[in-house]
Amino acid sequence: MRKFSERINESMMYKDPIDPSEDIKEFREKFSEFKPNDRESRSLNDLESNYPTMTDEYDIYKVVELDDYGRPLKKPGFGYYKAVSVDHARIKASIVNSRGDIFLTGFFGGVKVTESSIESEIKSLELKKQNIQEEIDNLKNPL
Repeated sequence: MRKFSERINESMMYKDPIDPSEDIKEFREKFSEFKPNDRESRSLNDLESNYPTMTDEYDIYKVVELDDYGRPLKKPGFGYYKAVSVDHARIKASIVNSRGDIFLTGFFGGVKVTESSIESEIKSLELKKQNIQEEIDNLKNPL
């Protein structure tokens, strides 16, 4: 079985196209009871006009909660998303987490992540997993 880091590298080499217009359509259907303010409306309209069809021009963003000064909090984020912009990533996070406020408020943002930072995070998590497994093994089989 291949490691997750090998699969992520492979998937980054071959960019699958994404469809921002479909995401916007789904967002509008799912959160039709909410009325976006001017900034969000402009963002939705800009995304629709700039990306009317599928594209393979995207980056990966981590959607996070922000503090009062707009800095990412040290909490776990709302996931990693292939997106054409921070707002597109927030739209996708809203859909996946069923929380319209992720896009419709200023309390959430996105941080662009690089391939090397993803690999570094994966290695760190795999090391933590290994340490936890060793601790579990020691608890199950005391000396």
